Amino acid sequence: MNYSNLTGGISHDSKRNLEGMTAMLADMQTRPTHKQNNFEQPSFAVMEPDPDNVPRSAEELTLMGQEPPGPLQMAPARQASLGLGALRDAGNPEYLAETPEVVITPAIEAKAAELDHDPIRIYHFVRNQIDFLPGWGATQDAELTLGARRGNAKDTSSLLIALLRASGIPARYVYGVIEVEAPKFTNWMGNFSHVNAAMQHASSGGIPVGMSSSNNASVTNVILDHVWVEAAIDYIPSGGRHMVEADTWVALDASFKQYVYLQGLDAIEISGLDVEQLVDDFAASGTVDEELGYVQNLDVSLIEAAQEQVANAMQEFIEDQMEDPTTGDVLGGRKAIVQERGELTERPDNRILMRGPSWPSLPDVLRNSLRVTFEVDHLTGQPQGGVVLPWAQVNNHRLTMSYRPTTEADEQALLALLPEGEITDLDQLPQTLPGHSISLTPEIKLNGEIILTGPSAVNAFTLETMLAFEVQQVAGNTKWAIPFHAPVPKGSYVAIMSNAGSVSTHALEAAQQRAEDAQYILENELEDQYDEIDRERLMGELFYAGVLAYHAQLEGLGGLMAAQMGAEYRTNLSVGTYGYQPWVRYVYGMPMALDAGGVHMDLDYVPSHLTKHNGSASQRIEAAQPLGMLKSILENVVPEQQFSTEEEPAEGVSAVAAIAKAQAEGQRVFHVTQDNLNEVMAEVSISQASREDIQRAVSQFGYEAVVHEAPITVPGWRGSGYILTDPETGAGSYMIDGGKNGAFVVLMAGLGTALLIGGVFLMIFAPIMGFLMGLAAAIIGAIAMGVAIETVITDPEADWGDLLSGVLLGAALVAVLALVAKFLAGLMATITAQIALEAFSVMLGAIGALLEQLRRLSEDNDRHKGRVLS
Repeated sequence: MNYSNLTGGISHDSKRNLEGMTAMLADMQTRPTHKQNNFEQPSFAVMEPDPDNVPRSAEELTLMGQEPPGPLQMAPARQASLGLGALRDAGNPEYLAETPEVVITPAIEAKAAELDHDPIRIYHFVRNQIDFLPGWGATQDAELTLGARRGNAKDTSSLLIALLRASGIPARYVYGVIEVEAPKFTNWMGNFSHVNAAMQHASSGGIPVGMSSSNNASVTNVILDHVWVEAAIDYIPSGGRHMVEADTWVALDASFKQYVYLQGLDAIEISGLDVEQLVDDFAASGTVDEELGYVQNLDVSLIEAAQEQVANAMQEFIEDQMEDPTTGDVLGGRKAIVQERGELTERPDNRILMRGPSWPSLPDVLRNSLRVTFEVDHLTGQPQGGVVLPWAQVNNHRLTMSYRPTTEADEQALLALLPEGEITDLDQLPQTLPGHSISLTPEIKLNGEIILTGPSAVNAFTLETMLAFEVQQVAGNTKWAIPFHAPVPKGSYVAIMSNAGSVSTHALEAAQQRAEDAQYILENELEDQYDEIDRERLMGELFYAGVLAYHAQLEGLGGLMAAQMGAEYRTNLSVGTYGYQPWVRYVYGMPMALDAGGVHMDLDYVPSHLTKHNGSASQRIEAAQPLGMLKSILENVVPEQQFSTEEEPAEGVSAVAAIAKAQAEGQRVFHVTQDNLNEVMAEVSISQASREDIQRAVSQFGYEAVVHEAPITVPGWRGSGYILTDPETGAGSYMIDGGKNGAFVVLMAGLGTALLIGGVFLMIFAPIMGFLMGLAAAIIGAIAMGVAIETVITDPEADWGDLLSGVLLGAALVAVLALVAKFLAGLMATITAQIALEAFSVMLGAIGALLEQLRRLSEDNDRHKGRVLS
């Protein structure tokens, strides 16, 4: 019997109740477990300055010297390249050893050789070519700092030490307090208009900072805790030009420098766009209900027309008015004022007020670190046990979680699910896996090596394993832990995100090379090399590439947006997961089986280090919201890029994408506050768990929310997106049903089941070789995008025409339209979020097309074009 026509005559409220019941019944059958969120620590947090984080005293420096250094990984074959007998302590072999931060890789050795192992050239290379990031705590290893061309003082010192030790020159870290003149400090920290704003930025990055002197009007000198390098140098009389016998520990501070700031083009001025008129027209194009707090049917074509107007005007200006422009001329940026001296100086350019302890390896008190575990205290929710890794060991490295059959019998049981005979199509693979008859063991790998094994997941009442993180972050004298945990279904294969504001072109290119090697083996049917193509080589690499691509695009586009809004920005320590997760099938609330799911990106913690150039706190809040929207939209854009073909484009959903889709369908988009919480909750049809999230965040934590009226549908997914923001800071969580601060992309027919099967044992059988080739091509495409953006970010002097031209024009346009949203956000206090959101959803929606063009720029990707998952 067809009941579809029976709802025509019932009331609006009854119809909504019926729809809600239908959704609830569907939700009981197949659903992700809703992740509990900690609204005291929003996923897209904004780092705050800490007035109590001040430079250490002389007594504190003395006590700090008693902190033992971190673990050393000795390199006994490395020997000094000069005599050391005359210089105290220079013969300590630890000053030539490797540590978690001082990695002496082939790339480091090659760069040291390129610089002729000359300490003068090595120092000037690091000082002139490595951009300074105002942050605290060791975060990167030396190779990442070399590949990303940026890092904080400890990261920069690690690179300098690695190059010196690779050249046989003993070197060590030194901790102390320095004094910098206010104008130089302001220039060093960023393009700030006054020293107070620069001090705020340093403090929010965790740097202990204070003023040493001031006049009645302003700070004249700034003091701060700092780390630099001392190297064993043949200093007398040549200043390091002739290295025979070390006689002096020479202080080298490669992170302190001065910059020239490039302003870039003012696209609004060039285009003549009337922003105020655009705002008025956009607001008048739909329905605005101030009483209930919603907008509806806004005409997004007005924003699209404005984009086209700005793009055309910019393109014409660049072609007609600029001769051989660089990316810095067009987009802005900064470049260090180059310092080249014929010898090393005994003292660095800044004034050392107090020299504290020195170490061959950084102590743990100066290291950011990450705990990864399967153990969570049920009473406190705190992660326990597992492994704690220095952040430098995981940042930009391939960290994955996957499952394997616990026993050989479990593996045979999985193989028995495959059909007999030759498998020629992915659709022949089983569409589901039994939940309780096969035991699977979770494991975590770092660069392919198992570092942690969890309990076997065979419990009859769960088909998931709890994966937990603890970000251990350093700021001055303090080190605190931020916990996160979420259930991961059996059969999942995810990359664990552990980044912090830098992506190395070395990591991008190495991942691309590994993918090309794998594809070559598969294309040429080199069966004797098939054993090299395991799950980690492809599935781990695929999602690892997606993590790198996400952060490369976030740092590049986020930096452009922030610059256009008059702010300094970077991403701080970030954790989350990205990869394949199956659906858990429930029958009357009981987990029973695993169905092919899709690709999930779930960002637990991606905080912003953000400060306005003028130091304005209120304007920083305005800047934080569009950057949060950028983070959200990239969550679905990146997997769409990886898994789309010309024949079958993938469609994902994130919080911003869901709200934009709902608005396009004519739904009402609500701005929820404590004043209208109950009224709005009575108007929307969302899952009970998502409803509870909104109610708790708004009523208990004072958040504001944006949510659309009813569920939207993308292939393989139905649900809602909602945004929870702290009006006091601009921080927020950008959620989709399931409690994930992230996005979901359904996979094309057959691919999900292939990942489900392939995710739990070695993919060595012939039927999925075409699938494997597709994964290799997807990796190559994602990496090409990341390399293109990283090239631009790290080289403002690169020729505009030779690099990306119209492609980066689109990126600049994304940044410029942040100005439009700034005006939109101030239009009406009661509907700020919706109007700004709609503008940004349209604006950021262009990123997919932008990055598709980036992909096409790569010769390697052109070779493989059309093969992605074909």
